[in-house]
Amino acid sequence: MFSKKIDQEAMELEEAEMELEILQKEHAVQESSKDSKEDRNNPWITASVKEDSRLQEIKDRIRSLEKSKLQEDIVLRRQKKVLIRRTRQKYLEEAAIREEELRRELDREKAAEAEKEIERQRLLEHECAKTRGSSDTILTWRRRGKHRQDPSHVPMWSFN
Repeated sequence: MFSKKIDQEAMELEEAEMELEILQKEHAVQESSKDSKEDRNNPWITASVKEDSRLQEIKDRIRSLEKSKLQEDIVLRRQKKVLIRRTRQKYLEEAAIREEELRRELDREKAAEAEKEIERQRLLEHECAKTRGSSDTILTWRRRGKHRQDPSHVPMWSFN
């Protein structure tokens, strides 16, 4: 029974060491291997106590590495969220700038259209004035022509 317990502890220790090695390779942790070499060189600790403390140390390191991995993941997620938020904000700012540029362009087009309409109205008024002037001139010429043809009409200023 005692040997079963020792075998089980040795097996846990071996599994924990293998897991630690895998995690160390993933995270490239070199300091933990230096610490474990130092523990092996302490002659005053009995083998059982040494194995128990080693097992506990390995388990603690595994938890520490898992915790640091989790913290790294959290940091990465937060950075990703910040990056997404910044990207979204930049997109919204660029969209607002484009919208303002389009609004200004539309205002310029409206102003140009209004100027064209004003110029068209001015030309139309000018043409109407010319037409009125021509009509008045034609009317005046017709009246004069009518007066000349009418023999009963005697001008008041005539000198006989």
